[in-house]
Amino acid sequence: MQANKIKLDSPAFSTVKYHQVRLLIEQEKFKTARTKLDELMKNVIEMPISTRNGFFAQRMLVAKNLDEFLKFAQRKTIAYSSYSFFRDETSEIGNYGMDTRDRGMLKWRNRWMFDTDSIEVFNKKMPHKMLMRAGLKTDVPKYLRKGILISALTRAILLENETAKRKIAKDLINVAPEMSNELYAFFQDPNRLATFKLLINYPVMQPLVDKGFGRFIIPSNSLAYDRDNWWYREELDLKKRYFGKPIAPKFLSEDDLKVAEIERKKLFDKGYAGEILSEKAVSAAKKFPNEKKLPQLLYKTLQANRYGDNGGENRKNTRRVFQTLHKRFPKSIWTKRSPVWY
Repeated sequence: MQANKIKLDSPAFSTVKYHQVRLLIEQEKFKTARTKLDELMKNVIEMPISTRNGFFAQRMLVAKNLDEFLKFAQRKTIAYSSYSFFRDETSEIGNYGMDTRDRGMLKWRNRWMFDTDSIEVFNKKMPHKMLMRAGLKTDVPKYLRKGILISALTRAILLENETAKRKIAKDLINVAPEMSNELYAFFQDPNRLATFKLLINYPVMQPLVDKGFGRFIIPSNSLAYDRDNWWYREELDLKKRYFGKPIAPKFLSEDDLKVAEIERKKLFDKGYAGEILSEKAVSAAKKFPNEKKLPQLLYKTLQANRYGDNGGENRKNTRRVFQTLHKRFPKSIWTKRSPVWY
């Protein structure tokens, strides 16, 4: 092949090699593609970030195991923007005009991130057991493991996997110390109240792994007023894909893919995040009527329906949350802050 003769110092080197590997992958010559990419990796540090990311994306697709997938699923951003500034990797950063999101964005400047193709695999191709294993890989940065484990824990809660819930909560404490109080209580006894408190107090809880810096540029317990809270049911839809052709790295078996699809169907059938949180709020109010923070928790549930996914047609539980708050705690400050329900 002529592509094998091109020299490293040629301006066309990266382009030719990228398309050579692309064609090998499309021909399902995965071993040859892997060999070519591993040769390229010897010089990858000298390439521009965008070029590096392209080869990492290809290498991820021919990963032999989970460790290789996680290594090449990580990418570096070449630029990022917010409402108040746009930066590439060479820009100087000032403090003028930065809001909470901007300041949170700064710490991600030199971090590794998961790109869209990576989260396609995490969220639609990877079974829950494997996602748990991915969150325990100590050679993956803690800030990325945190996102994986949060997603794994949320899935375990929604899939009602009792064994997995406690194990993941224990592991998550190590990488999310700001959530340790609720996580420790949940680990000790993952009852209805502990589960509800964990979900409602942390809008970052979702069954999906985020791309880029995702929601982690603002505190885990803060509401994002652009509705980037909890999860959207449509994101779990089996019919919705980021790409026309499904992506599945070759280390995933047919059984892995089938289990992942069954689990995602169960998550989708659970309904909207707002409905689920409202149902858990009603249940917790019945079983734990003497909980001191119940008015605040009910208020947060109404906020969750306003600033999260509340697209369901059946809103009876949300209405019951509102009625419970107003009937049982008419003088509470949290009741006064909730004149309407959404």
